Amino acid sequence: MKVVKNSSAFSTFLFNFISECKSKQTRCTARKRKSDFTRTRIVSVYDLLCFLIFRHQNTMNRDLSVFFSKAKRITECVSKQAMNKALQKLNPNVFSKLFKDFRTLFYSSNLVKMYKGYVILSEDGTFLEIPFSYPNIMYYGYIQNQHVSSIFNVKKVVGKAGGLYDVTNGFFVDFIIRPANYSEIPIAIQHLYRIKETMENIPSIFLADRYYGSVELISLLEMIGMRYCIRAKSNFYKDKVVSIEKDEWITLDIDEKWLKRFRYGDEIKNYVKNTKQIKIRVVKETYKYIDKDGNEQDEQLIYFTNLDEKEFNHQEIVHLYEKRWEIETGYKNLKITQEIERVNTTKQSVIECKIYAKILLFNIVNILKAELDYELIKKKTKIYCEGYRSNYEFLYQLCKENLYGIFVDRKFSICKLKKTIREILIAGDKKIVPIRKNRHYQRWGKFLKSPFYYRYRTDGRNNPKVRNYHGGLMTVRR
Repeated sequence: MKVVKNSSAFSTFLFNFISECKSKQTRCTARKRKSDFTRTRIVSVYDLLCFLIFRHQNTMNRDLSVFFSKAKRITECVSKQAMNKALQKLNPNVFSKLFKDFRTLFYSSNLVKMYKGYVILSEDGTFLEIPFSYPNIMYYGYIQNQHVSSIFNVKKVVGKAGGLYDVTNGFFVDFIIRPANYSEIPIAIQHLYRIKETMENIPSIFLADRYYGSVELISLLEMIGMRYCIRAKSNFYKDKVVSIEKDEWITLDIDEKWLKRFRYGDEIKNYVKNTKQIKIRVVKETYKYIDKDGNEQDEQLIYFTNLDEKEFNHQEIVHLYEKRWEIETGYKNLKITQEIERVNTTKQSVIECKIYAKILLFNIVNILKAELDYELIKKKTKIYCEGYRSNYEFLYQLCKENLYGIFVDRKFSICKLKKTIREILIAGDKKIVPIRKNRHYQRWGKFLKSPFYYRYRTDGRNNPKVRNYHGGLMTVRR
């Protein structure tokens, strides 16, 4: 299998990332105070990072038992109080550095896959449930509605998370956790500034849904030379868009009144002052669907892009935007398979460290999955003409169990890492699933005895909306 031959490149990339985790700079960034992590301890900064990345048991004692067993340091096992104290010293900002190291190492390797010469980056936000405590309510805030009028009515704490996801290579380029009422636009702008240096010479396309059609965000994308494809709301720049039939360019004149609404940096504002205009290609597409009453309905979708017609024609823009869905699948895997919201602490900094660490494990597994899928999609048959893909949950379990011991082994060697990666790929090749094109469209109108068990809804593909039907439930499109 060709992917096994290429496992050496992934092993080298992972070895370099482990070296960054062990570096002096990482140790310094991990400190909350200058005195933290200055003396030699049983549990080092690197040990803490490995513990957080691979922990998956229900209790701290079980996680400690697994960690020191995998590290072959059973006699050095510390108490859960000592581990909690060490975790509270860890600065969550260290993960910003690790995300940067991860993407820098990856994009400088030969593992990078592209779509028509571009890396596809998808932006989206989600809510993460945070352990309930009043300090967490004060930090993450709450959204007022008819059920929650004050802090005393809050029953669940949530934080707003935003991720920038590399669709073509299957990992989060950057990830941020903010208070619940934080807007998605500033999170997206922070992501773009953070990756600006890394992606400077890499052609890329930014995908986002209808909540990201901001002139300020589009101006930033133009300023850093990034292509984009953003779904638009029907009322965006309506006076110019309404006359377009299918595919045309519009020009927005940015005046002083418009500039006053720019809030996220003088750099963007100065760029627009010099250009004074922004050109946007508007693509319209109508699709048909069957509603819950069985009637055929039409809905028009509008996309904003700066991709040229010679590179991407009308239908290719529509197909390109469909790739945005991969970030939703990523969130589903994080919440269901990796249980990213299961955190057994109420300390805000430790909560964020545990969530960020889970993202790193997700990235490692998904880059390995992308390597495997790249070859599996070529394995086509008469029945499954779209090819195959690997099973994420199976691959996740393999990586979690087998890479853990390699990461924490003090006698770490790249030869052992290459052997393990090769074995994981061979095993992953045996547990594959066929790609069924548009299979989610067949899920409407199905009878269910009980509702879906997922905590996380993914807007129809995994669990569509339902209505009562003959003592059970019937799936409906809307």
